[in-house]
Amino acid sequence: FTVSKPLHAVMPPRIAVAPAAAGPGDTSAAPPVPSSAPVLPQEIKALVLAEVVNFRKVAEFQLPAFVEQVRRVAAGVVTAAGVAPDSVEVAGGSFQFVFGSLGAAAKVALDLQDALGRRRWGELGLPEDLGLRVAVHACPVFAFTDPVTGRLSCLGPHLVRAQHIVPTVTAGQVFVSATVA
Repeated sequence: FTVSKPLHAVMPPRIAVAPAAAGPGDTSAAPPVPSSAPVLPQEIKALVLAEVVNFRKVAEFQLPAFVEQVRRVAAGVVTAAGVAPDSVEVAGGSFQFVFGSLGAAAKVALDLQDALGRRRWGELGLPEDLGLRVAVHACPVFAFTDPVTGRLSCLGPHLVRAQHIVPTVTAGQVFVSATVA
């Protein structure tokens, strides 16, 4: 699987959103941004969002097996891709990888599903009905060094929208948004 479309061809480098015109009684217009507000660079990135379906069923005594059979395997997939993600967020059974390359994101998404999507979880000491759902999206994000972790992180409304896609993806599938397709 090869994706040759550069990110700048998928989406424009800058997204400008004009505030909606306020009508009578309309309070939805965005407030003006003060000139002293800090500025974060906005960049187009490719996101891979993955979620272990039924992670809530993993019991405390099964967490060591989860680390070995899911997180260590996911780490191996990302390492084998040969392109380090710009940013990684992991919490529980959820993974978020941010790449500067759409091709790297697509490869990691497909390889994650291949590596984790069809495992015999019960034989590995985990609940039998675990699964993996994956979504790939390209969008503008605000990239910054997180003052809490000291690592590169990303924020933005497009990222939040992409995170809302993941629960709608069927286990065993890789969903690709229109900006990637």
